[in-house]
Amino acid sequence: MKSNMNLFSLAGIVLCLIFASVVSGDQPEFDREMVIHILFEDRDEAFLKLRPLWLTYEDVQGTWARALATPDQVTAITDLGFDVEILWNDIRDRSIFRRKAMGERWTSYSNAVQFMHDLATDFPNLVRIYNIGQSVQGRSIWVMKITSNPDVNDPDKPKVRMIGNVHGDEYISMEIMLLLMEYLTSHYDSNPYVTELVNTREIWIQPSVNPDGHYLGIRRNANNVDLNRNHGYMYHSGGSGPFSEPELVHFREWSMQNNFSTSLSFHGIARYYNYTWNFTGQDCPDKQMLIDWGVVYTADNGYTITEGYDWYQVNGDTNDWSYGCRGSLDVTIETPGWNSGHVQQDFDENINGILYFIEVAGYGISGVVTDAVTGEPLEASILVHQHPMPVFTDPVAGDFHRPLQAGTYSITVWANGYNPQTITGIIVENDSRTIQNVQLVPNHMYHAMHVAWTQITDYYRFNASSWPAYMSPHNALGPPNNIPASLGNGCTFVYDMGEGFEIIDNPGDDFIIHEADIPGEPVGQCYVYGSAGDFRGPWTLIGSAEGTTAFDLSGTGLSSVRYLRLVDKGGGSNTGDYPGFDLDAITVIMPCIHDGDVNQDGKVTAADAQMAFQIALGFINPTYQEACSADCDGDGDVTAADAQQIFLTVLGSESCVDP
Repeated sequence: MKSNMNLFSLAGIVLCLIFASVVSGDQPEFDREMVIHILFEDRDEAFLKLRPLWLTYEDVQGTWARALATPDQVTAITDLGFDVEILWNDIRDRSIFRRKAMGERWTSYSNAVQFMHDLATDFPNLVRIYNIGQSVQGRSIWVMKITSNPDVNDPDKPKVRMIGNVHGDEYISMEIMLLLMEYLTSHYDSNPYVTELVNTREIWIQPSVNPDGHYLGIRRNANNVDLNRNHGYMYHSGGSGPFSEPELVHFREWSMQNNFSTSLSFHGIARYYNYTWNFTGQDCPDKQMLIDWGVVYTADNGYTITEGYDWYQVNGDTNDWSYGCRGSLDVTIETPGWNSGHVQQDFDENINGILYFIEVAGYGISGVVTDAVTGEPLEASILVHQHPMPVFTDPVAGDFHRPLQAGTYSITVWANGYNPQTITGIIVENDSRTIQNVQLVPNHMYHAMHVAWTQITDYYRFNASSWPAYMSPHNALGPPNNIPASLGNGCTFVYDMGEGFEIIDNPGDDFIIHEADIPGEPVGQCYVYGSAGDFRGPWTLIGSAEGTTAFDLSGTGLSSVRYLRLVDKGGGSNTGDYPGFDLDAITVIMPCIHDGDVNQDGKVTAADAQMAFQIALGFINPTYQEACSADCDGDGDVTAADAQQIFLTVLGSESCVDP
């Protein structure tokens, strides 16, 4: 083993004696980790050999990788025949060195919070700050919103998210966020470009995702969990489970409440513009647009544009969850600085790119989704057919903003309790926005609204250079369409039915797990678990599905379920386009409503009577709720007498069972 203790490592030992009480006086006891360079000639061959060691990588190049490793892991690496250079005998020494090197440019988290409060006081017309929750050690996690009229949830304004300090000892990432806050507020009115962005966007900034790590001078949080391995999209390991850490639970809730169109996550120490995916080498649907944005972003700084997986594979990171579960176009920016002289330089090299990312959030297709009867805004899903990764409306204001480049697009819009609507021929000009408002017609049908999290097995973690074509969890959102979200052999997908759309224990069956009918594919099997209130459980086994299966909550101890956890039973093939159970959709079985509104448009008319008559004659194969509504007398059968009774209801002389 090569042991090259460099100047930084020696300096770190000296600084450790001076600053240990400052940085790590109340630091939890964790196993010692070293910072090392692993040297190799063939990168792919090296990673294949190193897989079983579960190393944390910080940078990977053609002939070396910088990684974190325990002494036992270092021994194992050398036993595999690799040369190792020890950069730091203890990662905490490096953190102390970095903090000292920041000098007066290092901002404590408490001072950062005070700075945010001061800006909110100084710019009451632009700034609001929010405490979104507590860290492991009880520190408040603060975020800032910068926009004109900040108390108004304006549906015309796309939302943008900027975050720093995911890793606690990457100090400059937080400083960049603080400088961004100052820049946007101080340049408002004096800089027309900044003024336009602040007037037309909601810009949200979280300076530290990991305030405990920042305070303690450690990469991970106070539970020793890497927060950029703990998100719940194609999660594999890191923490006790996906979203096990409170910092990310709060981050997730904040992001669920705000439909961020674009977002940037700042890290260090390297020079990269890193776009999705990170868990697989398969192209993401928006790859070319993200690359084109990267060309503009990197014009001032020369950073390398890379797909995350091509740099090095990560499961459970911010980018993939933001894009895979929320549709937010999230990019990691790795800045090179580590000392006081780099803070302003790194900011200056990135500010134009940051402003550009705020700008492009408003290009593409925007609109508001409302109830066609009441005009009320809806929480809805919008899928662009040419870029099949759904985005979502603001759950309160009902607005959506889907960034797109110039082209002609088709979209399908869906919300719980409403008929899906497809709109074609939407033209988007270059660097512009096309408004497409949507009114949805009620239909009383309810399906899964969100992907809560997913977890994959070792096989998919280790064989991710390509990805099964239909192992995409968002495919199962909305009504059945025979386009599956294949679970993967032995993997787990968790779905959120949506707030206010929980599955209720009513008489008879309460929901249906639909399996897509794929020619040549065997009938799949999966376990089905439910949770009433928390997307992480605890979980109650409801039953097992074999193909399309209906379930009754009666006897499970669950009176309602918001989250469903589907676990493929395993034993099948890991490969192919459709591995595991081929989930098509989840449908809630609602109590039968005999109201005569057969076409589900919110009113009873002669058209409903005509439709009921066609159902009675067998000319129409009705949906569950159509049949219920057509059964005006509630006797369990749709007949000509029901059609007549609906017509008399229109005239006002009779009424259905459930008027």
